[in-house]
Amino acid sequence: MIQPKMFRWVFFLSFANVVLSRDFENLFDFEKFDKAIVSSFANGDSLTPCQEQYRELRTQNYRAYVSLFDATSKFPWTGVLTSSLLDWGDYDECVDINLEYSKGTITGKYCHAGIILPTSIVPSNITGFNYTEFFTLGLCLPNACTAKDFMLLNETIINDRLCHTKQDLQKFTRGDIVMIVVLVCLATLIIISTSYDVYMHKKQKKISNPLYVAFSYFKNGRKLLETSKKNREQIQIFNGLKTISMIWVIGAHSFNVWNQFSVINREITLHVATSLKTAYISAATLCVDTFFYMSGFLMGFLYMKQKSKPLVKQLLGVPYLIIHRYFRITPAVAMMYFFTITLFKHFGTGPIWKVGVDNIVAPCHKYWWSFFFYLQNYVNYGDVCMIQTWYLSADMQMFIFSPILLIPAAVLLAKSPQNLKLVMVAMTGINVFFIILPLTIKLVFTDYDNTFDTHSRLINFTIGITFGIFMQEAKNKISWFGKIKSPSYYNFIIWTAVCILMLFITLINHEVTFIGHGHTALSITHSLMRPVWCTCLSWMVYSSYHGYGGIVNWILTRPILQITSKLSYCMYIMHVIIIYHFILLSRTKVWFTDYMVFINSCAFFIITFLVSIVWSLSFESPMIIIEKKIFEAFSLPQTNKKSPNKNVEAGPTQEKYKEPGKF
Repeated sequence: MIQPKMFRWVFFLSFANVVLSRDFENLFDFEKFDKAIVSSFANGDSLTPCQEQYRELRTQNYRAYVSLFDATSKFPWTGVLTSSLLDWGDYDECVDINLEYSKGTITGKYCHAGIILPTSIVPSNITGFNYTEFFTLGLCLPNACTAKDFMLLNETIINDRLCHTKQDLQKFTRGDIVMIVVLVCLATLIIISTSYDVYMHKKQKKISNPLYVAFSYFKNGRKLLETSKKNREQIQIFNGLKTISMIWVIGAHSFNVWNQFSVINREITLHVATSLKTAYISAATLCVDTFFYMSGFLMGFLYMKQKSKPLVKQLLGVPYLIIHRYFRITPAVAMMYFFTITLFKHFGTGPIWKVGVDNIVAPCHKYWWSFFFYLQNYVNYGDVCMIQTWYLSADMQMFIFSPILLIPAAVLLAKSPQNLKLVMVAMTGINVFFIILPLTIKLVFTDYDNTFDTHSRLINFTIGITFGIFMQEAKNKISWFGKIKSPSYYNFIIWTAVCILMLFITLINHEVTFIGHGHTALSITHSLMRPVWCTCLSWMVYSSYHGYGGIVNWILTRPILQITSKLSYCMYIMHVIIIYHFILLSRTKVWFTDYMVFINSCAFFIITFLVSIVWSLSFESPMIIIEKKIFEAFSLPQTNKKSPNKNVEAGPTQEKYKEPGKF
């Protein structure tokens, strides 16, 4: 017996046959295709450039003429009932068409989504119709042809923007050339700086000016590979948390991009996405919450070390602190921005390459100012330039907000350590407020759709600050473990509860996200799971710091994780463009399996890791030295002391906290 869903497909195919026989039969039957083309230029002299090129190809290079038809997608294709609604034809066969004739050169123009067929009967008013429910086919034309030339259809169906030739991809703009010059100059500077550093090292001579080796791969590479032993001023568990979070983020994004592929077994991808075994995908947002928590924790933990400074000095130090932060995180992401809008388009070809790159670059051109002022998560949250950079906007906004909490806490604790209880009560009240605020907004304004806003995730940051202050003030006191009998027993019980609770959060998030419990359930779940998640992280930090972390602490504090932790910022900003690059190179249908997702995730992580090494050594590490010299030139207060927290970093922005006014 035919299932209802299958019946609809059979009905549609019957309907499609009628449509094809009436409007599209010339595209899928070469004899009719050839007859239609010949009849179009039978009138002789008054030919359009498109018709002339068809005639030249047919008379001068019949094989290339046939390739126009052969490279175009055919419908229905094998497996049409189960595969994606995408078929790209033969991209390379199309763009490789090349013929010289009296008026120039004829090249193949490939159109992604050149032919669009509905999966059901289209309403008479096609405006606003859901185009994701269309079959999308690749189309091959001579380069002089437009959608209007080929078919007298509305251009919302066939759009010239989706068409390109090989020559279109090879054009270098003025911006591309400028970027190449900048990179060549930078590469030359790196070679000179590294060579000088190696020479001075071998001769055992002192380097007179740190700027001479600011771009040295030799010096910066040694710093990158440098690891430190455990001490009371470090929260080394964060190195492991950051590494695991980055693996988690890359794995989730590797899975989510499968809807961009032309997949043979499309039905399975839809099922797997909602399956319980992929709950870790929807829960990957918790990684971002972890980063915000760590950033807030280190702000509170390290700021309290200079609580004795006068209030005026702390207030005057805030602008310097913000400027320092901006100069530390902007160079690497700025180079990623300029590379993406200029040279990235020259690093590949494919059926969806041009339209994909255009979609990536368009918001970057339009919202460049909100990108560099870290306002994207509010100004253009629906059209973010480089989707992963919304985090940087939220993180910068939280950083600017933090002195409002830190300075009063520092003043109170400087007066008396006994004020710690008062500070903790006040911070608890603030945390409760930042749980209620986003929940109220979402429940009152049901059409609120900004998933990147800062205020919804501020609770992660403030819980981090709260516990960071507590850990700094209580680190030299007897811990809770020293005040109870059988601490190992209670530690095991709490660890078990924490692990179960974190697993429950992962599963319940998947449940409300995919099963569909409505807006209210989703809002309440997201508003409550974040503080619970961060509370669990606080226990992990507390227990591990005092030596009760067991195997978890041992794993998360491996020295090698200090290296991946240092690279986490560059890995975060670069991994999406690496994944995009792989997707946009696609040419044929692929078969989805869990193993393929795993293989892709591993490959993306390794490539991202390698690229981030180059990115960090080239754009991030040199800025530390250059920034220091810039502020020295402006006579800002400076410190030459090495921070004992050199391996403690705040979130994927790899920010090492410095005292206000010190850089």
